[in-house]
Amino acid sequence: DLSYSTGGSYLGQEYETGGEYMEQYPGELETVYGSMTDETLAKLQARREARALDVTGKPRKAPVTGVPRVHRQPEAAAEPNWRYHEIEGEAARPLRTSATELLKTRGMRKQFSLSPAHIHFGRVQLGGRISKFAKLSNISPDLGRFFIRPPNHPLSLKYKPGALPAGMGVRLEVTFVADQPGDFCEEIIINTEHHHFVLTVSAKVVGEAGGEAG
Repeated sequence: DLSYSTGGSYLGQEYETGGEYMEQYPGELETVYGSMTDETLAKLQARREARALDVTGKPRKAPVTGVPRVHRQPEAAAEPNWRYHEIEGEAARPLRTSATELLKTRGMRKQFSLSPAHIHFGRVQLGGRISKFAKLSNISPDLGRFFIRPPNHPLSLKYKPGALPAGMGVRLEVTFVADQPGDFCEEIIINTEHHHFVLTVSAKVVGEAGGEAG
């Protein structure tokens, strides 16, 4: 059954169900699935049948789509904050339980995650104003602290300051004011106790009245 897919993008186009995509590009999907073994195709077919049923084993009223786009955004790369480790590392009192100690032995030291890694405002008319959001999440079992350097004009940043409990996140509202025509690119530095994050921001400012924010 070549109509199976889990959702995603192929040839630059988003798709959720292979059946719809196969109607438009049958040759491409035949090439992709034709290179798979019978065992792989059988596993894909079993997964598709499993997705058609709910937890009680009854057919679903609505088909299951792919992973929401918000969960497929790339995360920003993290660079270790060596200065904090040198000054505060010995005095820190992290949560110590059997679960956290096991996580440490497996090398899980990341405290925060930032998504997306890049914000692109698209084409913005000269004099326009546009805002987009990023999210900083505490993925560690400990209370986490962060500090963000205020960006320079024409960028501004709004967020709720303060320490983040484990599993919580803060929404960062980045606002851009188009005051000069041309390409714009800037970085917002986010410092946490263990890592540094860089959120890159870009836009293209157009001077014509027909420019649009996207």
